[in-house]
Amino acid sequence: MLSYCFDCQHLQIPYILSWQHYDAYDEPDLQYITKHLLGEDRKRQLALLEKYAPQKKLLIDIGCDTGDFLESAQRYFAEVVGIEPSVKSCEILKRKGIHHINAYFTRDLFIDNPIDAFYSSQVFEHLAEPLTVMKDIYAVCRDGAVGIIEVPDGQKIWEAKSFGYVVNEHINYFSPLSLTLLAARSGFSVECCNAYDGKNIEILLRKERQKNKNFTDRRDKIIVFIKSLPQNKRISAFGAGKNSHALMRLIEKHLSITNWYDNNPAVQGRYVVNCATKISAPNSERIRQDDIILLFNTRYDHAIVDELRTKYEYKGEIITIV
Repeated sequence: MLSYCFDCQHLQIPYILSWQHYDAYDEPDLQYITKHLLGEDRKRQLALLEKYAPQKKLLIDIGCDTGDFLESAQRYFAEVVGIEPSVKSCEILKRKGIHHINAYFTRDLFIDNPIDAFYSSQVFEHLAEPLTVMKDIYAVCRDGAVGIIEVPDGQKIWEAKSFGYVVNEHINYFSPLSLTLLAARSGFSVECCNAYDGKNIEILLRKERQKNKNFTDRRDKIIVFIKSLPQNKRISAFGAGKNSHALMRLIEKHLSITNWYDNNPAVQGRYVVNCATKISAPNSERIRQDDIILLFNTRYDHAIVDELRTKYEYKGEIITIV
């Protein structure tokens, strides 16, 4: 089944690979293309990060493969770290002496060590949860941090009917607009979006310096977002703690909740303030019918996302309200 957004031209196909697929990933053709055919673009991208990073302490490369970008970046940043799930690639990184972590990226890897710059090339098209990953990147960036995300131009692929570029490893086919919206929904400001070679899209992102926002600012931001949700979709919620009661007072006039789930038996059968939907235990049949599930428990959002995707095999959109 293909999922297509007529508003932002984003297309997504189901994730059918094993969750361990990238643990043993080895793609020499991609390594050749990255190193030899895209070498000049890598230099240009690194120059942008070096120019605009607030400090030159720490740069990370998410999905760094064999570390070609990091080899150059370590001349400009005091510390560079590659995040790479492939064991084979990590063996090469070790031989090169490049600091790396053999893992999938999460905020927990750098929560106590804020980053100044990040880079991720030809990775986000592979991700089942790109919004979650982007939010995790935002969480570990220091104020003013910059980054570059590069993906294949999915819009051009479909417009040109270049179906040779449609592979089961690529589940997200980004348009310039959908990639920009992904970054904006994660909190980043998008400095520029560039379809630079007719085949790829890159965006330069910045985490703006945080200002002290009052309750009114937060309320207005949440209401604007809720109003932007499609009215013809089944929208449910997960998590009925204190945060959900506070937020529901803000959004009850703008949103209809189909189901409200919570794992806590003590709240099941009760109601969130200002919501007519009774709280219930998660149910596979109902969850799979939902188009969007809102999360109100930001403390456990990773665990809930994992539960929805693995235990209930939920394929719809998951959005955390913060």
